[in-house]
Order: sequence, then structure tokens, then C-alpha cells
Amino acid sequence: MKTQLKKLRVLKPSFIFLYLILSIGIQTEAASQSNEILKAKMERDYQRILKTLTKAEQIKNNGGVMDIEMVTKKLEKLKAKFPDLDTSEADEKVASFNANTFDYEDWKKKKKIISKYYDKSHVVNVRSMFFNSKLVEDASNFDLEYVKKTLSDKKEKGTYSKEDEELENIITDYPLFIADINLAAEFLQRLDKAAGRGDVRNPVVTLERAKAIKQEAEAVFAFAGPNNPDIQSIIDAASNSIKDAESALESVYTSDFHKAHLGEIVFSKKPLVIGSEKESDIVTKFKTGDAIYGTVYLGRTIGDMIGNDAFNTIGATGFTLVLNLNSIFGHMEKWEVDSFAFHHHVSVSVNHLKDTYIQIVLLPENPSVLKDKRYEYTERKNYTPVIFARGLRAKSKRNLPIEAYFTAGDRSGFNQKFEGKFEIDLSHGEGPDYYKEIENRLIDKYIEDNEIPKAVTSNPSLEQQFLDEMNSKGWRENFVKAVIASQWMEEIVPGGKKQRTIEVYMVAEHPDGYCFYHQYDFVSFPSGSGWTKPQYHASGTRTRVLCSKVKK
Repeated sequence: MKTQLKKLRVLKPSFIFLYLILSIGIQTEAASQSNEILKAKMERDYQRILKTLTKAEQIKNNGGVMDIEMVTKKLEKLKAKFPDLDTSEADEKVASFNANTFDYEDWKKKKKIISKYYDKSHVVNVRSMFFNSKLVEDASNFDLEYVKKTLSDKKEKGTYSKEDEELENIITDYPLFIADINLAAEFLQRLDKAAGRGDVRNPVVTLERAKAIKQEAEAVFAFAGPNNPDIQSIIDAASNSIKDAESALESVYTSDFHKAHLGEIVFSKKPLVIGSEKESDIVTKFKTGDAIYGTVYLGRTIGDMIGNDAFNTIGATGFTLVLNLNSIFGHMEKWEVDSFAFHHHVSVSVNHLKDTYIQIVLLPENPSVLKDKRYEYTERKNYTPVIFARGLRAKSKRNLPIEAYFTAGDRSGFNQKFEGKFEIDLSHGEGPDYYKEIENRLIDKYIEDNEIPKAVTSNPSLEQQFLDEMNSKGWRENFVKAVIASQWMEEIVPGGKKQRTIEVYMVAEHPDGYCFYHQYDFVSFPSGSGWTKPQYHASGTRTRVLCSKVKK
């Protein structure tokens, strides 16, 4: 038994060698068979490609069209896989096909495009047909001279079809069509509306709309031909409007910088010096601790834009400032500075009626900026910096992108939107916590700068009546002074009753240690030959002031 095992062990290497020789032979034979199969498949694929290309040629010669892009891709893959394959016959067919191909699909689109802007009945709704966002794009894909030449060529070659005849009828009739539908009058009516109301104009909007109308009219040339008098009349009128608007804007620009950034909000770390701005002044990336200022470049004076009537009794008007992150604006506690505080407004002083720009403060370099004559934030009760700081304080440590736009009611009837964007890296330094200190410093500065209004008249006896009335209410604050803010105004209320009202600022000390003045309306009624004592009627804004100013 042991002897037999030894023999087997001796023979085993020889057996393995024989096995390897036989395996290699089998694999070689299999590889040879595989190559033959692959070669046969290659030939079949190539013949299919030739057959498809031949069919495409036949369709083309019969006036049809066949897309050969897919078969061309297959040919390229086959050539890449088998570089020794002779594909000269297929290559010649592809080259010939591409050199002489007529794109019938594109030709059909030509008729489809012009048909959107034509009706053989000459009865259409001009506005819905022409005043759409696709007109200019469609016109750019329609070449009238190419269409005419192609129609002529097709007649010569005998390939002129019924559809070709319909297309030729459209382009022949088109000048009469636009005259019959009074297209020019509709365009010119739009141009008139773009000018605004009477003597109240907005050259920025007029310029923008006139340019659009001119571009649309020029697009119609693609269908009517370049010498059409109806279309030319629109273009001439639009050109005049553009020229007038550009001329009006020349007196508005404070600098070339203003012209370049018309309709925008430009942000910077320091207040821009109007007339001396530079592109390098613009900042789009801020970090924690940076001051942030904005300049809005208008297309005319603030007075022309909104008029004198838009300003309130403190000589300010509110423009709406909106940021894409609405939560950026926190809400102030009702009495902490002033209950008049805007949350989305930037108030502008009546002193800036002749300005063609608005400068705003989101975060000042220091609180003293709040009284700067460029902004007058304290006097005009504009608390944007406080609210903005509070909004940043509520964010996480991250890069905060902000898109802003600025709007105001416009007397011309065209309310413009002025836009800008910037980022704040709140991961820098103290991050959002930094703005808690800034917010408190700004609040303190506002309170320090607030002044008790001056009285329009003095009447100690009447003032004491106001004090008695308010202190009889049992409220926590103690009213110490009455400042008369208006004259008595008599009126007839619903029901035919007669009364009179007066506005008074009541100055008070609060037991929590702060002071303020509060706007109230008092009412009085006829009594015999006189009037009753004034009674509390309504309340208005409440403004914090230093207690030292109350005790003067």
C-alpha cells in the first residue's frame, strides 16, 4: 500500500504538466473560435450600418428626411473597436449625406413659427398674438431671405409642395396683414403707457420699456421684411422715447458710477461719498464686526418719485427695505425705544427731496452716525440698525447670504424695485453674540439722542387738565408734563354730534426707572356755552428719553 502511494506521488507532477498542456490547447482553440464569432458580428454590424445609410439616402432623394445621428455614432464606435476595419464605403455615404442634407424638420419649423404670428382671416387679438415672451426668440429663428431663396430653389428642383405654397402665401400677404390688424397702433399705445402719467415721468421705466418695444418691433421685421413702413414707424417712435429718457437721466446721474449702478443697492463698509464713488468701494462679503452701509441709486429725485405729500409730520417717509431672510428683522419690544419703530422701513427725511439717491445704514461704524445729516435716523425715528443687529444676533455661526430690495410707491404708477446682495461671515470672531452688544449700544444712543418735542402753544391751565386726566387712570407711570402738539380741531362725528380733538405729548416717569413721552389724542364736547374738560380718547407713539431731560 505504501509503495503504491509513493508511485502516485512520483507521477503527480507529470500528470499536472499534461493537464496544463491540454488546457492551453483547449483555451487557444476557444479563443480562436471567439475571434471568429467576434469578426462575424463585426461584419454583420457594419452591413447593418451600410443598409441604414443606403435607406437614408433613398429617403433623402425622395424629398424626405431621416436622422442618421444614431447610425453615425454606431459607425464611430465600430471603428474605435476595430481600427483595421475598412469603413471607407460607409464614410463616403456619411460625408455625402451630410454635405447634401436638407433639414426638412427645420424647414417645417419655419412655417410653424410664422404661423403663430399670422391669420389669413386678418381678424386677431394683437396683444395675445404679439405681446408675449417668445416673439423675439421666434423671430431670431426665422430668416425671411433664406425662406424666399429656399422656396425658389424648391420650385427649380420640382420639390415645391402644398405646404411650401401655404408658406409663400403667408410671407406674401404679411405686409397687408399687419396693416389690416393695425399692429403699429397697438405697439404705439404700449409706448404711450410706458411714458407714465402726464407730467409725472419715470425715465428709468420708460427707457426699459421703450427698449423692449423697439426690440419686439425689430423682431417683426423677420416676418414682414426690413422695409415695412408700419414697423419702421414703431421703431422710430421707440427710438425717440429712448433718446428722451436717456436725456432726462443725464441730469439725474451724480457720477458715472451712479449711471453704471442705476436701479441697484450698492453696499460698502463706509458711507460712499456721492460723486466720488469707485468700483473698489463696493463690498459684497462682510464679516462679524464690519460696518454695513447701502446706497440706492434712483432714476430721478425723491421729490419727483414720491412727492411732498408722502412725508409725515416729522418730515419722513417710509421706503420698504426687504431682505430675503425675513427673520433677519427681529421685533423690538413695544416700549424699549419707540413704538413708532418700523420693521421693514427705511425712513427718508424731507430734507432730501432733491437727491437722486438714498443712503442707508444697516450697521454703523459707531452710534454717532445715527444723527448724521445724511441719515437723520434719530430725528426720523428710523430704527433699522437696531432691528438688523437683533436679527443677526439670532443667527448661527455661518456665512449668511442676504438679498435685499428697496421699494416705494411711485407717482408715475410704475413702482420700481432696487436690488442688491451681500454676505456676512458670522463664523468670524465673536460671531452672532457680537451683535447683542451692538444692539444695546444703539438703543442707548437712540434714547440719548431723543428729545422731548417742543409745544406749538403754551396753556398751563389746559396742560394741568391733561395731567389730571391721565394720572386719574391708575396707570403705573406718573405723568409730569403735557406738551401741546396741535390746535383744537372741531368736527362733526357720525350721528351729527359735534366734538373737538387735540394732540398732546404726555411726558412720564415709569417706576421701573425709565422715562418717555407718549402721544395722546384728547376729546372735548359742547357744554352750555363752552366745552367739557378734555378726556382721553386715543394713544399714538411712545418714545423713550433720558430722565434727565424730563426733569429739566
